[in-house]
Amino acid sequence: MAGFLGFIQIDGAPLPEIEYRTGWEAAYRERGYFVEPYLSPNRDLCISHLHRSFPNPRLQPVASADGRFLLFLDGELFNEDLDLTDQPGSVLQAYLREGEALFSRLNGFFALALIEPEKHRLQLVTDRTASVPIFYLRRGNLLAFSPEIQPLLSLDNSPPKINPTALSNFLSSGSILEGKSLIGDIEILRPGQVLTVSGSQVRMDFYWQFFYAEKRDERDSRDLQEDLYQLMLRAVERQTKDNLPAAVTLSGGYDSRSILGCMRRLYPERDIRTVTWGEDQFLADSDAVVAERTARHYGTKHIFYTLRAAALPTHFREFVRETEGRVDAAGNYPESLHIFKRIRDELGVQILIRGNELFGARSKVTRDRQAWFTGFIPDLTTLPYSYSCLRPEIRRVLADLGCQQMQRLYRELPYDDPIDRKDHLFIAQRWPGYQSPLTQLKQRVIQERNPYLDNDLMDFVSRLPARYRTWKNLYVATVQQKMPEFRHLGASSVISLIDWDARLRKDRALQSFVQEILLERKNGFDSLMDRPRLVEFLEQAFKPKKTNRRSLGQRAQRRWRRRLDRFELEASLEIFRLMIVKIWADEFMKGEFPLESGGSRRR
Repeated sequence: MAGFLGFIQIDGAPLPEIEYRTGWEAAYRERGYFVEPYLSPNRDLCISHLHRSFPNPRLQPVASADGRFLLFLDGELFNEDLDLTDQPGSVLQAYLREGEALFSRLNGFFALALIEPEKHRLQLVTDRTASVPIFYLRRGNLLAFSPEIQPLLSLDNSPPKINPTALSNFLSSGSILEGKSLIGDIEILRPGQVLTVSGSQVRMDFYWQFFYAEKRDERDSRDLQEDLYQLMLRAVERQTKDNLPAAVTLSGGYDSRSILGCMRRLYPERDIRTVTWGEDQFLADSDAVVAERTARHYGTKHIFYTLRAAALPTHFREFVRETEGRVDAAGNYPESLHIFKRIRDELGVQILIRGNELFGARSKVTRDRQAWFTGFIPDLTTLPYSYSCLRPEIRRVLADLGCQQMQRLYRELPYDDPIDRKDHLFIAQRWPGYQSPLTQLKQRVIQERNPYLDNDLMDFVSRLPARYRTWKNLYVATVQQKMPEFRHLGASSVISLIDWDARLRKDRALQSFVQEILLERKNGFDSLMDRPRLVEFLEQAFKPKKTNRRSLGQRAQRRWRRRLDRFELEASLEIFRLMIVKIWADEFMKGEFPLESGGSRRR
């Protein structure tokens, strides 16, 4: 994983030893990374930049003319006033002129490390989406940081504790909120955050946080459409004008397809590659069919990559290692990173270009719990019919912690409108907790760009009234007005990804794999489970589905429960999340699973 690996003695004393760092540097080199190390003259700071030479191949750190400041830059920037052929040097010169005011206008996907050796001062800075991970851990006077959790675990002689709130987050939403990790004292820098070590102090600040403006832009929608369209074109141009080998990922929705539409308007003659993946290329009304139809219209070189469900058992553990148990998307990538390696090698591309959720809520919401679920950040009290296989006292503790967290997050929001609250938390929590780890996963193989996360677009959306974001109203109207071809290209109503619930009911090999992980293999996570209930739950998940009066009645019952804001997860999601956490305990905790609140270890 690209980024910064290092540690600093907070009180300015020389570091006790640096063998830890050099051992991990060697491990990264074996994985194909370039390693650029720096050790301060006083030996109070060592830091290594880990990267794959693209982008920003210039040797780092760069230094100011007087040698007072040093800068490492990971990622890439798109500001027109910077020298994009020498991004680290250009950023340092801008910092010398503007100071920390520079951070808020840097436009791109990056992490910075700024060093003043003589003052014993270090700043670690993330972009607005925390797209380059910086995990950190404090041990007395030592602060260690890394792009991955595993190196930080090597610092500890005492066994680390599991963060129960983070565990509750992962089980309920498939991600972890508020910059935490499953390890209690390992955290990650959040979007727009700065970690500063100076004068024997460690300080955490935000140079930027997402909020909807108190005064909204109430202009007529036609005026807003024109502004939005111009911002979309400008954002796409910023990230595609270099014409580096790239492929646009297409789905049946609007975001990625409108990026392609913008590219075709900007570059009518350019050869453009597009890719889609799924289980069935020809599934009627699916995203794969709409993507292929869109590619034909725009004249791109389009390839569909088939996801092999049968490969999941072979690659599931690899996915957990690569994501460090931070997201639940194993089912979307049954061959882990293999699909991205194929895209890179077979198409010869360096960059994937894709859309991202920014323009508003998928549906209208009127209540907070409804917003939690539809915004993909429910707590366990919102899912009363899921995870009955946890021991009741464990589930109760996790549900209480998650509920207290969500209530606190909502209390802290300065909005009355539930749509504002939902959209805010989606951007502030779902993005860094789920979208950014997935981007970081892909970047182990291939660079990813997200034009619709452009600073100017974020600022524009932050001024929109809620009514223009419900169902993405303004954005959809803009695309339909400026790209009328979308009317006959249509939109997908079916997703071509693998239906894992259906496969669990008929795939004996998959059933055996699930049983092997959750029932046969033993580790400390088992102490959280009620085994008889787990066996019963799996039996129900594997049972062939029949359409009869009882199943129709169950569907009606689920619909009624949703009206009461009582939701449940698909069985496959529940199973995959349990498996991910259990395998994570093997890979990162040597099979132990001690909760901070006094949970059990392996027996």
